[in-house]
Amino acid sequence: MSALLDHKKLRKEMKEKDLKQEEFAEKLDISDRHLRNLRSKDTNVSSSLLKKLSEELQVPMDDLLTAGEERK
Repeated sequence: MSALLDHKKLRKEMKEKDLKQEEFAEKLDISDRHLRNLRSKDTNVSSSLLKKLSEELQVPMDDLLTAGEERK
């Protein structure tokens, strides 16, 4: 399953928590480039990555998705 990550919400959460891109990417076990792509446009993400983002940012997964995301 994948979901559409809202890049603006991700950027906002990272800024509020003063997270550096390179360090945050390492915590998520993804490349710096992948995180940069996630921050630049709404992107499909796997449920496992969405869960990691949610845990690291300490926000519900739904808060990181685009408003019109269809959920199954």
